[in-house]
Amino acid sequence: MFLTPLYNNFYFCGNLKTMEEFSKICFVCKKEVSVGNSQLNTEVNLPVCNSCNGTEKEKMTADEYLDDLAEDLICGCI
Repeated sequence: MFLTPLYNNFYFCGNLKTMEEFSKICFVCKKEVSVGNSQLNTEVNLPVCNSCNGTEKEKMTADEYLDDLAEDLICGCI
């Protein structure tokens, strides 16, 4: 892993993607998509190609993305 200087002594990992890059690939199969051959998965707010749309793999990948959001978070209400 390599770190790239960003600004004010902040660094980011070299595999960080911009939102523009995320909007151009199917979040399930990672193939490039366009407006004509994709739809937006409203659960994760990412594009999904027509061949992956509605499949079990799309549902599993969306669940995995959502599960990763809460990883290492601890509820402070206890």
